Amino acid sequence: MRKFTRTAAFQFYNTKPRNPFWSWSARSKHELVVTLWKHEFQGPAGNMVYSKNNLQDWHTGTGSRAFIQDLAWALTHCGGLVRVIVVVRDESALPAIRASECYPCKNLVMRVTHLDPATGAFSLEQVAPATVTPPARAA
Repeated sequence: MRKFTRTAAFQFYNTKPRNPFWSWSARSKHELVVTLWKHEFQGPAGNMVYSKNNLQDWHTGTGSRAFIQDLAWALTHCGGLVRVIVVVRDESALPAIRASECYPCKNLVMRVTHLDPATGAFSLEQVAPATVTPPARAA
């Protein structure tokens, strides 16, 4: 699998993050792309879940606030569907949290099934690509 920078992974989906240093998500006109840690996915491929009870173990600040706002935007504008960039944690950098690699997963689409903007809690569930209806494009 080809290695991507985060910026290149966002570009793969024709999106540009608000800030290349702290953005965990990026919007296009019709979809949201999120970065998620590989080691935090639960369940088997085809039936994966990604959830947080809060954002306590993620760095708080502008990036986390924008991420939660973008999930809310996806609920309103995209039926809750999000595209995914998987980020692999660099275990040699512990205790610091750094990425060793990232890559877009063009066949991985998830749906926001729970979002609590006050606490930062959210859940995403994988949906089968065949069940995903692309958003209508303006002519």
